[in-house]
Amino acid sequence: MKNLIIIGPTRSGKSTLAEMVRKRYGFSKIELDSLVDAFKKVFPGLGIGGWIPGSEERLAPFIFHWFETLAKYSGGDGKYVMEGVHMYIQTAFDKIDHNNTKIIVLGYPNALPDEMLAAVRKNDKSKDWSAKASDEDLLWELRDHGTEKSKRFQAQCKKLGIRFIDTGTDRMRKLQEFVDDLEEFLK
Repeated sequence: MKNLIIIGPTRSGKSTLAEMVRKRYGFSKIELDSLVDAFKKVFPGLGIGGWIPGSEERLAPFIFHWFETLAKYSGGDGKYVMEGVHMYIQTAFDKIDHNNTKIIVLGYPNALPDEMLAAVRKNDKSKDWSAKASDEDLLWELRDHGTEKSKRFQAQCKKLGIRFIDTGTDRMRKLQEFVDDLEEFLK
């Protein structure tokens, strides 16, 4: 099986899907949020982290070189699932080794902000940043960085031939169906 990269806007189900893949198939899970937090703390002068303009461009060369190097040094035995919002689809598509890695993109392009808020609150875990956010802040984030970004992501996926899963409704059912078909997807 190939490695898997999961891209999507905030609260689209990336971490949930990565954890499902880890549990079912034994993949090592890489959360880009933790990597970005480390860069932000250890190397603040690099301008990587959070919503810093240009952060994704500065982080991308490291991410994709590191990801492919992990696979190389594992002798091909180790399989990885990497998830995060800190990646551009086109950059990931251009930089990955398509013989070893596939991309899946999640999003909620048709969801109304109030519906997404209810879904996020239902799925929030105490470690999630959104659990601590006010409804007002979260609605802004979901609308401006979620639904609109999802629409752009969906269009990019269509252009590049990348699978897109709309997680705006029936999220867990759709993620489970994808996990059930993962072996076929990663051939």
